[in-house]
Amino acid sequence: MIVGHTPVDGIELLYKKLLIVSSSYGKGKKAYVELDLEKDIKGSKDLLKMVRYLK
Repeated sequence: MIVGHTPVDGIELLYKKLLIVSSSYGKGKKAYVELDLEKDIKGSKDLLKMVRYLK
């Protein structure tokens, strides 16, 4: 599952199943997931490879 959450700075992976990306325009890193549905996604670690940061 992927959720957006304000207090997270960038990304955080919880319980090997929950990927939290920052959605705040405050201080810190702002992340998003560039989801490539053509790649084989078997778990959350595969999603981590698709995380990108706004500059």
